[in-house]
Amino acid sequence: MNTKLKQKSVKEHTEKAIEENSVIQLSLEGKLAFAEALLNPPKPNAALQRAFKNHANFRIINPC
Repeated sequence: MNTKLKQKSVKEHTEKAIEENSVIQLSLEGKLAFAEALLNPPKPNAALQRAFKNHANFRIINPC
């Protein structure tokens, strides 16, 4: 096997591995639940509100 063919093979296998591990497969029920959450998100709970406040304070102290 020459070098170019080896490089092509390694590249193809690497791309396939990345694709297989970065795509999330959802069932129909999962897709519907995800869409519902995007279209009608729940109100933020106390923990999320605290996190948002803490994040806002952090950005003021440490602007990036």
